[in-house]
Amino acid sequence: DPDMRRAYDSALPFDDEIPGARDFVSADFFDVLRPVFERNAKWSTRRPVPSLGDSSTDMKLVRRFYDFWYEFDSWRDFSIHDEFDLNDAEFREERRW
Repeated sequence: DPDMRRAYDSALPFDDEIPGARDFVSADFFDVLRPVFERNAKWSTRRPVPSLGDSSTDMKLVRRFYDFWYEFDSWRDFSIHDEFDLNDAEFREERRW
């Protein structure tokens, strides 16, 4: 079932860490942020996902990148965390509800 598969994939551990100011001190802006965008591209409903580029990237591609991420649409599903497990109910009336 594709819906259950998406719910399962969405519940798996994911590195959603965003680099802090210290990460930029000795590293290039693009080298620090590129992996973050590549990791999060996994969840995009739209393909292809534009790459971050570098300091010489054409402004048309830069705008396309920012437009894409500004309107980012994710297929990630968190409903698995919201479901009520009947086995956790303390008494019969809760289970019936």
